[in-house]
Amino acid sequence: GHLFKKTIKINFFHFLNLLIYKLNEINNHKINNIRNKRIAIYANDLIGSQINQFGFYEKEELDILFSFIKEKNISTSNKIAIDVGANIGNHSLYFCDFFKKVFAFEPNNNSFNLLKLNTKIIKNIECFNYGLGEKNKRITLFENPNNIGGSSIFFGKNDNLPQVKSKIFKLDNLQIKNIGLIKIDVEGYEYQ
Repeated sequence: GHLFKKTIKINFFHFLNLLIYKLNEINNHKINNIRNKRIAIYANDLIGSQINQFGFYEKEELDILFSFIKEKNISTSNKIAIDVGANIGNHSLYFCDFFKKVFAFEPNNNSFNLLKLNTKIIKNIECFNYGLGEKNKRITLFENPNNIGGSSIFFGKNDNLPQVKSKIFKLDNLQIKNIGLIKIDVEGYEYQ
């Protein structure tokens, strides 16, 4: 009797795993059609989980923003988008369909590696491995292990988090013309 119950329990969990696998496969197909671009993520990361589920992180917010831009007849096709705090490239990949060029800035080397991979075949995205700020300087980021995009120079100093050395430069150094959008998500460093 005990062996029979154990076998049924194992078969039930095997069935559930197969069902979850099949549902994920269906969802992946749907998501790939929505995004129309591949994107590598960190497993078990907050942003990666959202990308897996919806195709893009903050997809609803991005859709609303570009619906508003379209409604107001604002032309972006000849403009430059600046993605400050690009992380692994989620917003840059979304923006590249609407803008002539996207400049993606990411100071965290670990995020930057995926950013480069994710944008490698996208011709109108250019990536920079540094952050933007009020002056040129070296910084230390405290990396959030559950949300690499939540890494910050302010948060985590006392939490014994992994540290990543990086740099910040002034956007003015690049002398970019015809900017149509600047997205800034830099975990407390927005003002600078």
